[in-house]
Amino acid sequence: MKILMIGNGFDIEHGLATRYVDFLSFVSEFQKIYKELEKHSIKVKDIDSVYFKSLFSDNESLIVDALVKLTFENLWIKYFQIVHKMHLKNKENWIDFESEISEVIKILDSAIKFYGSEEKEDSSNSVLPKYMINRLKWVMGEDKILERNNIRKCITKLLYDLERLICALEIYIWDYIDFTRYYGTNIEYYNPDINEILPDAVLSFNYSDTYRRVYGYKRKNIEYDFIHGKAKNNLCHPLNIDDLLEKSNLVLGIDDYLSNDSKEIDFIAFKKYYQRIYKRTGNQYKKWLKQIHEKREESLLYIFGHSLDETDGDILRDLINDDKIQTIIFYKNKKVLGQQIANLVKVLSRDKVIEKVYGQNPSIKFIQQKEQQKIEGSSFEIVADISRLEQIYKFNGNDAQDILVKIKRKIGDKQLRYFYSQRDVISLYDVLQRIGLSKQYRNQLLNIAYELMPSGILKKAVQYSYENWEHIEYDNSRGCDYYTMSFIDSINKYNKKNFVREGEYLETFYEGFEEIKRSVLNRKNIDKDNFIEIINHIFYMFHDPSINIEELWEVLVKVAIGPAREIAKDTLKELIEESDNELDIIRYHHLNSEIEINEYFAMQRSLNEED
Repeated sequence: MKILMIGNGFDIEHGLATRYVDFLSFVSEFQKIYKELEKHSIKVKDIDSVYFKSLFSDNESLIVDALVKLTFENLWIKYFQIVHKMHLKNKENWIDFESEISEVIKILDSAIKFYGSEEKEDSSNSVLPKYMINRLKWVMGEDKILERNNIRKCITKLLYDLERLICALEIYIWDYIDFTRYYGTNIEYYNPDINEILPDAVLSFNYSDTYRRVYGYKRKNIEYDFIHGKAKNNLCHPLNIDDLLEKSNLVLGIDDYLSNDSKEIDFIAFKKYYQRIYKRTGNQYKKWLKQIHEKREESLLYIFGHSLDETDGDILRDLINDDKIQTIIFYKNKKVLGQQIANLVKVLSRDKVIEKVYGQNPSIKFIQQKEQQKIEGSSFEIVADISRLEQIYKFNGNDAQDILVKIKRKIGDKQLRYFYSQRDVISLYDVLQRIGLSKQYRNQLLNIAYELMPSGILKKAVQYSYENWEHIEYDNSRGCDYYTMSFIDSINKYNKKNFVREGEYLETFYEGFEEIKRSVLNRKNIDKDNFIEIINHIFYMFHDPSINIEELWEVLVKVAIGPAREIAKDTLKELIEESDNELDIIRYHHLNSEIEINEYFAMQRSLNEED
């Protein structure tokens, strides 16, 4: 079994704004716009953000109503905004909700102990550290007296506001991050490592459904375990906040690491393990472990975008310590690797980590992840969309409509980069005809396929075989659909008719080469564009194995030191800097060297003539 474990670094790798600081900025912007609209200091048309403009244009928006009720007068949001401003003063744009919640809970725990006796009711005799007093005031408000009853009331309010915060975060994830009606698709990147894994199961510590959206098409019947819950739309008319809080299944809290003498009952609802039990999340992976041992199969655990923090230590220990599981941990850079190792030591112990990484039978391997790649314009994009289109009947209404709208727009706009190749166009048509939409797009897709005909020096026309698009039917027969066969025939026929044979293609270049020798060399000067055109023309003639390479270089050097002498060196410098073709770079350097050699001997001749 292959298990892929993903943390928030996975979403960040895919260009999604899922950090806590992103959500806090979202809330701050929402509150600011809402207040300005209430005061009539701005109008909806003045809002810069496409998302917020769309949101506030709807006068009956449940999302606006919910965010107002969830985020305003929320103790945690106010507290996080204060802490974030402190970080910004230190030029650090980050905040960790869980560690901040943990810090506040520890201070409240200490305060309850300190104010637990009657003689210490009066806070004027407080011996709590100053930083604790300041933090309590940030949470409770400057006007609150620090006494036992107020602190206990504050705990009740903090728990309620944590639930409100979680619901606001859920709206942010499913509407702003996961939902795509405002942007088409808002995921711009994919990771080659993730694309190659093909897991049987995905264990996600994220609230978003990013893996399924980007890679889920590649493997059917993937099992998912959203250990901290999965964001979903719980809004309905009429809006009821208490009902909203009850329906949310997201987990956001602290690990079970308060001191042993802490009163469990005071803070139990803040703890992750309690929330997991109460909200019924995060136990599917235990079934996978049982399955691995029942089948006695060696398994792989891939960890991507997870810091291996102690707060998730119980789950990490269950999986990494299992003797049937080999673990591969991806890291982004050396700084992240160092942090992951340090965290893993806290989770497993130093000796255990050394044994598992360097022992006789190592079971943990660290691998630097490959760089993210742009989805747009890559083969990944259209292959993923074709697979989603094939399973469109499984999608909900909004997601299904998004796929259809995107495909229709790409075809209508004739975006050749998206369609990538003739083979991919055939695959798209094949799926369209199987879901009943081929007729309306056939001619447009044929024209796109024609423009994507492979070009260059070809020995024969590119032809496609039916067998690559065969499918097994319900009666176990196998074959390519008649309409797809006809579509392929049209493309094959066009390719045969329009491709340029190797000899014919080079023949036109010989004609151009003769023109360079006859006409260009006799000119006084040529401009940069003409010089680049001549270079490319002659470089292309290197493909002919029968050509005299020395003659090509001789003509090219004559052009460079003759009509192109004023611009040749600067042009070659630009070409070297811009090119990613190693062979071309070598040739540019050689031509530049020939120019410098000629300049040197010309200067020597000039000096001799003066003498």
